[in-house]
Amino acid sequence: MKELIDSFMSSKLRNAWLQTDSVNMYVRKGVHIIDGQLTNTFDLASITIAENKRGCGLFKEIILYIESLGLPVYVESILNPKLADMLERHGYSLDADRFNAWKV
Repeated sequence: MKELIDSFMSSKLRNAWLQTDSVNMYVRKGVHIIDGQLTNTFDLASITIAENKRGCGLFKEIILYIESLGLPVYVESILNPKLADMLERHGYSLDADRFNAWKV
């Protein structure tokens, strides 16, 4: 997945589906207003992890790698309350509905 993320970031594409046998995710080079500032972000808009790989730390590995790229990270459309809790524990801010999270 790291190679796919790197390839996406070095491309001119603004959005893409990145897929491996274990992970399917939709990403975007986004722009959001964060703390009153227009901010370029790496958006994680959708992620599905194969059932046999869930709970193995794969999401954490992916999000840590994305964070290492140096751009603020924006996770949108959070449907799993456990994911919102995990992101908050790892320094992400969440909107009032706990539907979107970001880390600058």
